[in-house]
Amino acid sequence: MKTFVSFCILLFAGIGFHASAQVSNVQVVDCQNDSSSIYQALSTGKPLLVASKGTDCSACRNRAGGLQQWAAQNTAKVTVWGAMTRIYSSVNPDCQAVSQWIVQYSWSAIFTFIDVQRHWLDQGTPRYYVYDPRDSSLAYNGFSETDARNKALEISDQMLSVEVHKNPLRDIALVHHKKSWKLINLPQENLVIEIVDLHGRRVEKNATDGLSGIYEYNYEGFDPGLYFLRLRNNKGFTAVIRALVY
Repeated sequence: MKTFVSFCILLFAGIGFHASAQVSNVQVVDCQNDSSSIYQALSTGKPLLVASKGTDCSACRNRAGGLQQWAAQNTAKVTVWGAMTRIYSSVNPDCQAVSQWIVQYSWSAIFTFIDVQRHWLDQGTPRYYVYDPRDSSLAYNGFSETDARNKALEISDQMLSVEVHKNPLRDIALVHHKKSWKLINLPQENLVIEIVDLHGRRVEKNATDGLSGIYEYNYEGFDPGLYFLRLRNNKGFTAVIRALVY
């Protein structure tokens, strides 16, 4: 079978870059069988806010309409998920209950799914999590929706406050050649290149050691799937190249 690679490049400025630990990837599927993952959401360059909501939680219901309104107003800045669970039962809600919730609170701007593994259920609901796309770290974890919203917008504003064209990695492009990736237009400086798979496992970590122009990496033996090439220079500027291998 012929192999194709599709890619997009996301550029982030060094300002505000974190040394926080990268979270593990979590894949989710909604009741329409549409899937996403933490890394996939963050690859858009927007922070991810996950709201853990119990269908049997009155406080969750009281705040559901406000979250939808905020998510709709900030869809260009923040990705919002609704991780649905039950607080007073060990049995998860079914798709009928989740669909009723979506209709009742008009959750059109929130990607809503059953938190089957209860990944986001921690000491009650509603609970909120914010993930930073600059380093795939957890930037907020708590019960305050206001704090979660503010943190997500703070991250977004930090990223937008620095003009992308100042990023020295802006011109790097990926070209597929036989069984290798070629990164072209590399600046003459030391770069760290990490290759991460969709499950958050780091496949390789390399350095260009001041090499300029072209850097070639042989990916023969890689399993088909989505990979992220994370580039960073010693000034903290970063770029993420998303490569899909069929």
